[in-house]
Amino acid sequence: MFNRRISSDSANASSSVTKGQDELGPCILPLRRSPLDKMLRRVAACSLTRRLHVSKPKLLHTSASDEEIRYLVIDGYVKPGRDVLEAGGATTAGQLYADMLVKATERSVGRSAQYDLIYPADPGFVAPDLSKYHGVGWSGSSLAVHECEDPSVVQMMDLARQSFAHGVPQFGSCFGLQLAVATAGGVVQKNKHGKELGVARKIRLNGAGRAHPMYEGKPPVFDAFSSHKDEVRVIQPGGLMLASNTFTTVQSAAIRYLKGEFWGLQYHPEYDLHEMARLLYCRREMNTTLGFFTDVEKSDSFVDLLEELAVDPTREDLAWQIGYDKDVLDEDLRTCEVKNFVKHLVMPYYMRCREQPGDKEEKSVQDISCQQEVA
Repeated sequence: MFNRRISSDSANASSSVTKGQDELGPCILPLRRSPLDKMLRRVAACSLTRRLHVSKPKLLHTSASDEEIRYLVIDGYVKPGRDVLEAGGATTAGQLYADMLVKATERSVGRSAQYDLIYPADPGFVAPDLSKYHGVGWSGSSLAVHECEDPSVVQMMDLARQSFAHGVPQFGSCFGLQLAVATAGGVVQKNKHGKELGVARKIRLNGAGRAHPMYEGKPPVFDAFSSHKDEVRVIQPGGLMLASNTFTTVQSAAIRYLKGEFWGLQYHPEYDLHEMARLLYCRREMNTTLGFFTDVEKSDSFVDLLEELAVDPTREDLAWQIGYDKDVLDEDLRTCEVKNFVKHLVMPYYMRCREQPGDKEEKSVQDISCQQEVA
């Protein structure tokens, strides 16, 4: 597994032994030796053999206790949008994503994780050093990817392109998927059916999805929390559509571009009942105008119902009224795709990046290979 090295002392010892034998020649008879002398010589020979053959590891893997997995988490909202969420009692999108990735890492590979949360939609954003991270998470956003002249969208697309070029694994929901597709040359447009809100029903894996590692342990048909009005229309060559439903053509995709890979979902595994309730509350007037509720009071009643079920998920009567099943109520099932992302993309990348070379000259070479290889 490791490259083997022979120390200079061992090499010299080997050289002197060979030289002595050559000088004696085959005509010199061996001297008689006592049993004790023979034993001492055997011990010395074993010691020399070990010195000659025991390898000095050239590359070492750092354990999780020495170096945690680190994520770069992107909050796709502009500050006014984040303020609206916080005012309505919702967790900001980036924080939701960070919490999900940390928990998924623990549950998937038993490792602890850290993260840096950034806001590239804000003015004056400067991209961080991507070599510090083993995975990138992209949250949703109230922005539209197809509004490609929006400075916030431009800044985030630049960051997505840098991440692809660097080769760090990426995972994203909703806006995150759409941004990755557009960055790689695909097309995002408004959904002709309007807004898919609350729960996306009967998402179905296609053949590629059923075979893809992102969906290990996931049922072939499932529901998922959703809130979007745009959708992916065209995936560029090298991208793979994995799931769809009757409302949205592309519910998930795997995107390979430049040196990187992005696993993306149109739905939201980071939401739970409480967070979906708060999101609906924050957009109660908009959703009423769109016809999801006859009035704001009805919207508030539905939010209260979600909150009640969030407090006690065993309430089958409430789950029946809303029509929610374990697809969205069971956290392990709901976040299956995220755990698989950690297992199949982040962890292999992490292990490569943690290989520490034996000297400074090799470090730059190892850093480059870490950036270029993609699981």
